[in-house]
Amino acid sequence: YKLIKYSKRNKIFVGPKKLRPVVEMLNIDKFVEVPIIDAFSSYDSVLKDLIDYEVKNDNIYIFCCSMMSCVLCSDLKEINKNITLLDIGSGFDPIFSEKTRPKQPTIEKCLEYYKDIIPSSFKVKKTKSAVGKLNKSLSKLMN
Repeated sequence: YKLIKYSKRNKIFVGPKKLRPVVEMLNIDKFVEVPIIDAFSSYDSVLKDLIDYEVKNDNIYIFCCSMMSCVLCSDLKEINKNITLLDIGSGFDPIFSEKTRPKQPTIEKCLEYYKDIIPSSFKVKKTKSAVGKLNKSLSKLMN
């Protein structure tokens, strides 16, 4: 991720609003927002936005938009084969939102992993973390 952050190449991020902090974290040039639920419903407008921004040689596209990522990658590669396409999936969820997959790392591990590139404006949502830990503790006691 450090290589992406400090690259002089044009970087475009496609993902939900909750992941907007990725823009600062990776020095993204263009953010294209997709709905968090049924991202594919906005496929036509997202593709148009990407094409209007121009699909130039050496652009780096970073996707966090579910199944739509694969189709966008295919369509963009048809336009220009000299681009980089990265499907991150839910890889940024644990740090900028919440864990969405069982084997994802904790926010603490993410903070350690991303420590050199985390945005200076980033604030850990301690309340959410504390409530999550409390809920886990309570569920263990009740079982």
